[in-house]
Amino acid sequence: MDENNIKIPVEKSLGTIIYVAIDNKYEGYIVISDRIKKSSYKLSTLKDEFKDIMILSGDNEDVTSAIAKEVKIKTEDNLDKEDIEILQDMIMIAVNDA
Repeated sequence: MDENNIKIPVEKSLGTIIYVAIDNKYEGYIVISDRIKKSSYKLSTLKDEFKDIMILSGDNEDVTSAIAKEVKIKTEDNLDKEDIEILQDMIMIAVNDA
């Protein structure tokens, strides 16, 4: 788009944006994103067996937060102090066991 001097609006989306131009004129965009698997919705039901279920991801923060909200679980950015301490202990145990 830049090399053809086609002006595009800035869009924010929870997926990959593909901009569409026809005859060097911006016509719109298409968003491609992953679908949440049906089995992912069962994660929140595991709260009865475990203290908490959370997503730890290196993915885009907005995408991770949207998925966590949809399947009703926490993300690393909304952990409280106790959760962070438990997670740090788990990491130390894993490292020491390796």
